[in-house]
Amino acid sequence: MEKAIEVVRQSVHQPRKVGRASPIVGAVIYKADGTIEAACRGEMRHSDHAEFTLVERKNRGNKIIAQAMERAAAVEEAKPTEVTLSTLEKPFSSALTDDFSTDALELYRFIAKIKDKVGTPSFNRRLVLQGLSKHEDGRFTPTGFGLLLFGKEPRTVIPQAGLLATIFYPNGTEEPSVKPDTH
Repeated sequence: MEKAIEVVRQSVHQPRKVGRASPIVGAVIYKADGTIEAACRGEMRHSDHAEFTLVERKNRGNKIIAQAMERAAAVEEAKPTEVTLSTLEKPFSSALTDDFSTDALELYRFIAKIKDKVGTPSFNRRLVLQGLSKHEDGRFTPTGFGLLLFGKEPRTVIPQAGLLATIFYPNGTEEPSVKPDTH
């Protein structure tokens, strides 16, 4: 990054129409052998782009593009197809959409001003897009997040689901509280 900023500062300003700024551009390539090559706008010819200078003028015939494409393909192959940040993103196979509280879904629909009716294909698709349900094997299955937000009894599927609270009174006393599911 520091090299890129250094190269940008070397950009050659070119005359432009009144009121238009001359762009300052730098390009840096980290080669497979660990060497660094850089170019800035106008470095070799007036108004040549930095990227063009770097690839076409300084590295013509170096197979740099082919090497970059090979490295990009290797990285693409190594990428996981799905990234899961939490197990609650996954569908709970033991749960059904009937485990969702219709009252909670209707309240959500009202607050979010969603026109689609609960249970319709378009509403179910919305839940899938929001990660609250998954559509697999022709059926919708609630995810952990969906059950936490809209489940009738989330603790039956996720035993650790619950609300712990402490009430702090103005007189300085506290009252710890565990609330049962309240859908």
